[in-house]
Amino acid sequence: MVAEMEDPVDYSEVLNADALDLERMLTELRDTGLCAVEGIIKEPFRQKLCSEADEHFSTVPTAEIEVIGPYEVKQQFNAKADLAHDSNYGILRRAFQKLLLEKLGHSRAESTFTAEPLNFNYFELMQYPAGSVGISPHRDHAENINIVCVFTIGGRGFVYGCEDRAGTKPTRYNTFPGAVILMRAPGFENYKAKDRPFHYVGDIETMRYSYAVRQVRRESLPPGQP
Repeated sequence: MVAEMEDPVDYSEVLNADALDLERMLTELRDTGLCAVEGIIKEPFRQKLCSEADEHFSTVPTAEIEVIGPYEVKQQFNAKADLAHDSNYGILRRAFQKLLLEKLGHSRAESTFTAEPLNFNYFELMQYPAGSVGISPHRDHAENINIVCVFTIGGRGFVYGCEDRAGTKPTRYNTFPGAVILMRAPGFENYKAKDRPFHYVGDIETMRYSYAVRQVRRESLPPGQP
């Protein structure tokens, strides 16, 4: 399904459209559930994103290790979700959605994103301190649908795909600044919740900013959120 057109955004100043190889993306999402696209964010715009992130986290204490949920996932990062629609992060979200839909075309987008019309409606900026444990092996929540996108804004750390919660057979993805990791979610070509890929974040060598963009099922959204 295809989203209704949002306000126009010019992604030519934001994204390197040629970096997104559509056929490779679709093949890797089918085969492994994850795909890394390097150099998708244009460098001048990435620098703006870094500056904005510095401002957001300038007075935030260093994140502590938390253990979350019944599977006891370990994580260590700060997060900020109240990012303005017209901020640079709002522009990045809208630009990438527009690029995906234009690359796919109307009919192919409908058969690729089948849960609901594509509409990235949940997003958060994350700050991992140097030496952070990152996030231990997990799967994204089942209410996230169609596709999950995690941009590396700055710093050095890596995303790994794996087979299970023990981190078996890890595969490292190059998530250098300017890259995006894409993950299939329920509704991507009719894949189900059981098909969500296991993955983790680790080897945080320097403070790392990442920006996660997701689509949450309408019934799971807080009241008043689009």
